[in-house]
Parts: sequence; C-alpha cells; structure tokens
Amino acid sequence: MKTLRYGLEPMREQFLQLGDHAGEFLRGLTLKNPKNPGFHARYILHLKERYACCDINFALGHACRYHAFDCKAVERILAMKATRGRLSRCVTKRPRSSCVRRFPRSSNARSTITPGCLHHTG
Repeated sequence: MKTLRYGLEPMREQFLQLGDHAGEFLRGLTLKNPKNPGFHARYILHLKERYACCDINFALGHACRYHAFDCKAVERILAMKATRGRLSRCVTKRPRSSCVRRFPRSSNARSTITPGCLHHTG
C-alpha cells in the first residue's frame, strides 16, 4: 500500500495551480508513471525555486505536446527555453560592462531594459 506522504494526492492542488497545462501533464504523468507520479510532481514543484510559474506552465505544455511526461524532461525544457533562468545567470555572472557592450545605448534616451541583461540607460 502506498503511503500518503509519497503519493500524488497531498500536492495535487498545488501542482494544478502551476497553470493551464498542469492538469493535462498530470494525467499523462499518472498514465506513463503509475507507480511514482508523486516523485515527478514534487520535483517539478521544487523547480519553482528557480523558475517562474509561467515558465513552468510553458514547459509543461511543451512536454505534453511531445508526450514527455517526466520531471527531468521539464527541467531540460526550462533550462533551454525559460527566460528567467538565463536572465539571472546574465545578471549574476556578467559584469555590467559586457552587457553594455552587447547592448549599446539606444537612440531614444529614456530608460530601456534589454532582454539579455538588466541595466539602466539614459
């Protein structure tokens, strides 16, 4: 008998709050991994520490399109496609000067935020 602690039921509502694709992903996950869907769901919920819910929801939808009902597949999709993960790496690992070199000042002198790095020009 499966204990409630490791099952899917304690976190089902929290998982469904990730977005529109969470329900479809959860159905596929329980069909493909009937013995341990709770592990995969818990792993994906822990990804909220590094990624925004909208990015996780996008990754769940992408995984559903390719029937990749696995927590590691979602993590790989997030690593490749999520904007917030790449943005934080750029902000923390690159000096401001390299970001300014890559994204020169725009001609309109108001403040702009470039997609790759956060900095204020103007």
